[in-house]
Amino acid sequence: MADRPPHTDKWMARENKHNEGLVLILDGVVQVANTNQEPRLTEPATVARPPKTLVLDLTVESSGDPGSDVPVWKPAHFHKDVQANQFADVSIRWDGKPIASANILDDSEYDQHLTRMTRAANIEHAPARGPAKKISAKKKAAKKKVAKKVAKKKVAKKKVAKKRVAKKRVTSAKRAGASRKKRASAKKRVASRRRR
Repeated sequence: MADRPPHTDKWMARENKHNEGLVLILDGVVQVANTNQEPRLTEPATVARPPKTLVLDLTVESSGDPGSDVPVWKPAHFHKDVQANQFADVSIRWDGKPIASANILDDSEYDQHLTRMTRAANIEHAPARGPAKKISAKKKAAKKKVAKKVAKKKVAKKKVAKKRVAKKRVTSAKRAGASRKKRASAKKRVASRRRR
């Protein structure tokens, strides 16, 4: 293991209901030095810990594939079957020293947490939406002009369509008369052949 712990962020632990019972799910991101490295979270065999704290060891393992020496953020996951409220928090260690922690939320608390995060993001980005309303007012005026032009074009198309329909009727009548003439001449030919 390296001497210096990697940078970590966004740790979230929650108890999630499954058909079989509850599962503790821990997610976070870890910055690794090479693209072929993967973070792993494991439970130590024996460790002195507070009764309601789950202790996990973070390690970075090489996948064996050739990689690039570029620092990248990779996801770290851990899950374990638990009883309701068996643990209150998770402590993440590197070389036996704590580097991060996360409180464990149940499904309803997790939902409330996501709602708070969404509201905060909406408030943070609200000024960006302010000027957009002014622009959208201009766009509405432009859309009205376009709508009027489109309506005029539709009326013009209907008039042209009526003219075409009338022309087709005349054309079809002419064709019907021409085909009758052809039939008559064909009948005469057949009759003249019979006479011979």
